[in-house]
Amino acid sequence: MLNIKGRLVNTVVNLASDEDKLLTRLGTIARIGKHLAPTAGHRKQLSQLQWAIENNHPAIELIRRIVRDTNRNTLQGFINLFANHAWEGAAMPEPTATANPI
Repeated sequence: MLNIKGRLVNTVVNLASDEDKLLTRLGTIARIGKHLAPTAGHRKQLSQLQWAIENNHPAIELIRRIVRDTNRNTLQGFINLFANHAWEGAAMPEPTATANPI
């Protein structure tokens, strides 16, 4: 499983030189990943990413700038951090039927 994550991180870093290709691949990852995601929170995050790419949301410009202006080693660390966060299942919590007042 970790090998898949490592390959994904390396692929994203290697695509960093071509921003358009990177966004196309991220869109593909989001489109396929939302069907494979283990939780509703993961599925929602991937759907939002896919929507943002398809609708050229301003957040996509942020991704372009980070990729374009960041040192390759720093970019690899940033992508690895993001992948670790997503891989460990740190998605939004499932909604509950009742709120717990404090």
